[in-house]
Amino acid sequence: MVSRIEVVPVGNLGNQMLQLMLAESLQQRLRGLDIGGIDLPDWGLTRKLAAPLAPRRLRLIGQHLDLMLLERLLANGTIRELELAALGFRMHHYLPRASYQPLFPRRATAMPDGLADALLINVRGAEILADTHPDYGPIPVAFYRQIVAATGLRPVFMGQISDDAYSRAIRQAFPTATMLQSRGPMGDFELIRSARHVVTSVSTFSWLAAWLSDAQTIHMPVFGMFNPAQREDIDLLPLDDPRYRFYGFPVRQWNGTPAQFDALVAPADFPSLTTDAMRKLLDDAARRLAPSARRYRHRLLVRALLHRWVGIAGRVGLRP
Repeated sequence: MVSRIEVVPVGNLGNQMLQLMLAESLQQRLRGLDIGGIDLPDWGLTRKLAAPLAPRRLRLIGQHLDLMLLERLLANGTIRELELAALGFRMHHYLPRASYQPLFPRRATAMPDGLADALLINVRGAEILADTHPDYGPIPVAFYRQIVAATGLRPVFMGQISDDAYSRAIRQAFPTATMLQSRGPMGDFELIRSARHVVTSVSTFSWLAAWLSDAQTIHMPVFGMFNPAQREDIDLLPLDDPRYRFYGFPVRQWNGTPAQFDALVAPADFPSLTTDAMRKLLDDAARRLAPSARRYRHRLLVRALLHRWVGIAGRVGLRP
């Protein structure tokens, strides 16, 4: 019997693209796996199951995902139907990036004339400036100063630049820099993907556009959700990709206080991190995650058996 998975969209465009990438990885591992729930009209991608899942469903939620156990339970028939609302942001869950280029083909958007060798800095602002999510939040302006000084490249800011206090601070710090207005999600995605030198923001959208690009250098702040010291259940750190330069940040739970806004414009230094330092961060995170991961595996196995043999619906996930 063919196993079936209904992907439940979670979050914005970047998250949903990563969900599709995870589904593609599962299909590569399990030939014949049927995947539905994909609806990415901007990419012309829609995948539906031929018939809905049974009313009593097993549902995976949250960030953490044990892909090896899930694969085994699907392969041996313990799980035949599943709602996948989990994100599972870990590098080893994905196929090589070249595998995803046909899914997300390039479009015509490119860097404006005369800016091909500029440093494209993607700014995340807007809703995350408020107390939206502790693992997001804006990047200190001092980091941009540091990267511009170190590279000697002309800074070009793009993304969520408006008339808010953070955007004004960037304009004041870089009065001669080029500021590009947003071209909408797809236009911004392709602009990041077309740049030779990129500074990413704390955003899956920004991360994915840079990872799928052919950039020469990608400057990645290991900050917020990308910092293993803050989120041990996430690993979006391409350590074996020579394009990347990683920079250390302290743990910060963003809630948009006046003190945190003051820190955005304060002097600071962000050390460059070696591959060994990055691996230690990930190893430490794995040790902290291990007890919760063991409980997750036990719960998934029990819930899968109850669903398979008794028809009991269930949800499995870890709190961050």
